[in-house]
Amino acid sequence: MKKRILYLLCGFLFFFTVLLCSDQTAEAASNKYYIKVNKGTNVVTVYNTKTNKPVKAMICSAGQPTRTGTFYTQAKYRWKYLIGPSYGQYSTRIYGGVLFHSVFYWTNGDKSSMSTSAYNLLGTLQSHGCIRLLVKDAKWIYDNCPLRTKVIIFNGTSKDDPLGRPVFGKLLNGKYTNWDPTDPDPKNPWRNKKPTITVNTSKLTLKYGAKFNAFSAVTAKDSLGNNANNQTKVSGTVNTKKAGTYTVTYKCTDFLGHSVTKKVKYKVIDTGIPTISGVKKRSGYAGYSVNLKTGVTAKSSRGKNLTSKVAIYVKDPYDKITPNKYRYQKSGTYTFSKAGTYNICYKLTDSGKVKKVVTTVKITDRRVKLTLKTTGKTIEYGTKYSFSLNDVVKSLKTYNGKNLALTSKNISYFANFTTQKVGTYTIKITAKQSGQNYSTRTATFTLKVVNQKAPVISGVPDSELTLDPLDPPADRTLSLLKGVSARTATGIDLTRHLRVFVYKDGRPQTLQGNTFTFTEPGIYTVSYSVSIPNGSKSVSVSRKVTVKEPPAEEPADEPQPVSL
Repeated sequence: MKKRILYLLCGFLFFFTVLLCSDQTAEAASNKYYIKVNKGTNVVTVYNTKTNKPVKAMICSAGQPTRTGTFYTQAKYRWKYLIGPSYGQYSTRIYGGVLFHSVFYWTNGDKSSMSTSAYNLLGTLQSHGCIRLLVKDAKWIYDNCPLRTKVIIFNGTSKDDPLGRPVFGKLLNGKYTNWDPTDPDPKNPWRNKKPTITVNTSKLTLKYGAKFNAFSAVTAKDSLGNNANNQTKVSGTVNTKKAGTYTVTYKCTDFLGHSVTKKVKYKVIDTGIPTISGVKKRSGYAGYSVNLKTGVTAKSSRGKNLTSKVAIYVKDPYDKITPNKYRYQKSGTYTFSKAGTYNICYKLTDSGKVKKVVTTVKITDRRVKLTLKTTGKTIEYGTKYSFSLNDVVKSLKTYNGKNLALTSKNISYFANFTTQKVGTYTIKITAKQSGQNYSTRTATFTLKVVNQKAPVISGVPDSELTLDPLDPPADRTLSLLKGVSARTATGIDLTRHLRVFVYKDGRPQTLQGNTFTFTEPGIYTVSYSVSIPNGSKSVSVSRKVTVKEPPAEEPADEPQPVSL
């Protein structure tokens, strides 16, 4: 009888267990999510029941006593009494006394009494068996995973966490208790905190070719003050093989979802010293002209050709403007006019670095010796003159005294002058030893054309002309320049430059060209003048023309009486 009762009792328990398990399995299968807890990494991963794909990862703290296996959630508690005594928010029972819950609080309902040390130990095995979570994660399970949600607890590795280990920030303010920074409560003081991005400005200048590290000068911290470089996205880069300024944008979004953005400018400079090659000492002769850039090359420390940027300065001891000081030569070509030693400085500036190379040019005087009989001549306006080297050059010799012939190979001149214009003309004489340009010497001969003699007017009658007013007008109309001419003292015709004026009683009269009709009685003065063009000498000649008064009419004789 007892055995029968025992068999009946065992059967009943088996039936009840099967029925209960069937109900749990059916209910779990209808839930949208199931949960895996990896004790080996302290990571919780939530999966979609239908697709078996991971949808969410959470950092946690399991404990050594936490059992592995498959379980189904059994109950939920907004605030739950825990051992200690302590309390947890958003608790969900997994099995027995093991729950999902927030980091524990010392005071029931007081969100500021969370254990800071327990919070900072998330991600390690610290609990007495429960699965401790951030408030936001405990609340998510509490809100989104109904009872009978399947929970699988296992010991695994990071390979078993498809979404990886979530970023987590520790509390650094040293307080014993605190708010959980992830608590969505509007009163949470951490809600107003922001990440920060600080820049070490002394590290924003990079050497050419150096390796660019986006965080060598920039440090991002999350809202709690933890290093958050791994939570910062970097947009833009720096090409350290090209000098210039680059802008890189940093955006830090921390594990609380708070963001900050900052733009940082980097400058790449070439700190290496450039090089100048091909500079050498030179020698030549007075009058020697050379392009000082010939054969000279330059490169930056990175090998870039900078030859065109080389500046050349010459220190000329005979420079009248800046004696014994360097003067910039834009073209690079320089003529060394006198014997002596000249200093040449080659200067190159690249990315703030300066390279200088100094050399010398030694000049000896091997110009020919050119001696003139006279350095100038003065002649009167209009004088016939033909320049001749034989009349001007006394001798031409090499620098060591050897006579040179006055041939076109050795000596030439350029003369552009006219004796019919007053002025000073320079005739340049160039002499050299045939085929040797460095032997060139120049001299100048000055020709002065002056006006020291007055011109001469001819053909003006000396006698006074008397006209009768009763003569017809044609006989009283005179061409005043007819027969009149003018010449310089040297015989140059100036007739076309003659000017004629008529005055009556000191008053000027109007001429029709060079013709004048003498109509009114009186004494007229006809004046002729001429000047040397551009000269200082002139001459005037005048004559008189008298127009008589018309004769007075005699009265008619009165008739005489006739005697009868």
